[in-house]
Amino acid sequence: SSGINAEWPLRPGGLPQYLPIFRKFKVDGNILPRLALNTDHLIQGRFGISDTNHKNKIILKAMDLVLFGPPKVFYNPIKDALLALAILVAISGLFFSAVQRRKAQNQVLRS
Repeated sequence: SSGINAEWPLRPGGLPQYLPIFRKFKVDGNILPRLALNTDHLIQGRFGISDTNHKNKIILKAMDLVLFGPPKVFYNPIKDALLALAILVAISGLFFSAVQRRKAQNQVLRS
């Protein structure tokens, strides 16, 4: 996973305050397995991050990247168009059923 750069802590739920540290030490995909295992207490010893919750979060994020790779971000306009069409059909169906209900109530009142 050497394509991963020091920006990975900024992902949702990340720890952006440590970005300067990751840049300084040139943290990339090659060091992630060591971060995931926290070998030699790398996070606290080398990076100086002592907050236990933050260390655990970094370990979990690194482990996630090692096991599953970087998140795949893609945009699919066809999916969005189909969703918009489905919403339009649903709204049209609701409108049609409201009109039919009103017609049926008017017919009942006339008879």
